[in-house]
Amino acid sequence: MQERVTAIGGTHCKSTPALDWELSFPYEFPWRINMPIRIVLADDHVLVRQGLKSLLERERFQVVAEASDGQEAVRLTETHHPDIAVFDISMPTLNGIDAVREWSFLPKDESNSAYAA
Repeated sequence: MQERVTAIGGTHCKSTPALDWELSFPYEFPWRINMPIRIVLADDHVLVRQGLKSLLERERFQVVAEASDGQEAVRLTETHHPDIAVFDISMPTLNGIDAVREWSFLPKDESNSAYAA
């Protein structure tokens, strides 16, 4: 693993028994420091949303809104204009695939064009 980290510019790689990896790089990614990527999360399971939010925020992403169903997800993407929307496929009232389809037809500027289902 250390060889792979070194190959991409890393300086340190450490593994703990719980398989929690610690990587360090000699540089920061300035685009991520100055402009966080704004994300809307949609999942009907609170624990999944909380876990994803925790992981994303640890990596300096900004979770701007959370939804528990597809209709709320579409409404929140209209309101918050995220860079990325992460929708669960199976949600009540409107599934993630249909929510992405509905959101993709909404008018938006060109910077908000990434979807995930």
